[in-house]
Amino acid sequence: MNEPFNQGLVTARDRAVLAPGELQEATGIEYAVGDTSRAWKLRGRSAFGAAGSAAVKGVAVCNFDDGTSSVVALTGSSLVKAAS
Repeated sequence: MNEPFNQGLVTARDRAVLAPGELQEATGIEYAVGDTSRAWKLRGRSAFGAAGSAAVKGVAVCNFDDGTSSVVALTGSSLVKAAS
């Protein structure tokens, strides 16, 4: 499946009725001038230079009760924690 993220953030409608390419939540992205066909990560916002040899399937921020947090990525069947 290939889903574009080119229609921007839409908060005025319920997420169940979003059109293809509309985002229900957007954190850490921007649209480049002249290239609105996709969302780009904000410069300076990468925690993973590489997350192993497998493709990254997902990224999550894990917040803990003691106030700490970690960024993890799912690669293959493994979780990789970002360096602090």
